[in-house]
Amino acid sequence: MSAINFEDATLTAKLHVAPDFTGRVIAYFEKGELKADMRLRKDELTATLDGFLEFAKSEGWTVCPPILHWIKGLMACH
Repeated sequence: MSAINFEDATLTAKLHVAPDFTGRVIAYFEKGELKADMRLRKDELTATLDGFLEFAKSEGWTVCPPILHWIKGLMACH
């Protein structure tokens, strides 16, 4: 199986933003066609669940599965 070269791939889409827009946009494409797009505010971010949990832990949050909230004293959350 050969690797796909995306360097030359180009996709043109019309986003729902003003011509002078500066910022970030999330876009959803299906089979090369833009299906949805959303501007992100300055205070918004996107991340995978693992990325979000890692960020939360780095900021001092304790992250544990919901079941551990029900089982008091049996396990510690780290």
